[in-house]
Amino acid sequence: MKLLFFDDFRLGVLKGDAVVDVSHAVRDIPRIGPHDLISGLIERFADYNRPLAEAADRGRGIPVGQVRIRPPLPKPCNIVCMAVNYMSGRCESVLTGPGA
Repeated sequence: MKLLFFDDFRLGVLKGDAVVDVSHAVRDIPRIGPHDLISGLIERFADYNRPLAEAADRGRGIPVGQVRIRPPLPKPCNIVCMAVNYMSGRCESVLTGPGA
């Protein structure tokens, strides 16, 4: 099952080339915004797996081209990046020089 947010951060399941709205299957998860919804869903996925699958099977899909796919973590608290190859590139440029 491939979960996603679409349009106004409604929860959907991707089925082939269509998105099925399954927001109603998780309406009891307390939330202020989409980040709360996805956190609550992750914490209790075992409880929601079957209702989501059933909702996806019963629902009518909207073609992917007609929806706006949203980021899975709408407002991440932290973004952690690491420049793994930064130093190797710097060493190469120093050793060869700009005119080499």
